[in-house]
Amino acid sequence: RELCEAVFQRLLQGSAATAALDSRSFHQFAVLTGFEGSDEEWSAEYEGLCEYLSCDPAVGLPVEAFCSLVDDESDDGCYCDDEELLRFLGVSAKDEEASAEPELKRPASVLLRQQYRMHPSMNRFPSRQFYG
Repeated sequence: RELCEAVFQRLLQGSAATAALDSRSFHQFAVLTGFEGSDEEWSAEYEGLCEYLSCDPAVGLPVEAFCSLVDDESDDGCYCDDEELLRFLGVSAKDEEASAEPELKRPASVLLRQQYRMHPSMNRFPSRQFYG
């Protein structure tokens, strides 16, 4: 829980003096965990997350909602283990003392929340490369 709150506070640094993550602040975390959509797609995703977590998108995600999302191992969640949260803070698992200005980093693994389909001609290359 402490690591989750530390990541939450780190994400809040760039936003207004509120106790909730707005769309822009939470977008940093989403990109680091694999979101690659457009601004319009992010807006829809953020509103969907707020609805799922029973939060008002205009107010933002409070720390409780953020931590429940990070602890949620279902397909609707965005589970991150302690090691991934430490990496977000720029701390290795061996050395848990945070530096003065930790950097957010990508986790080693990324779980996709949404799958996008592609044209069959674009699909052939990865299909051949990875599946023979």
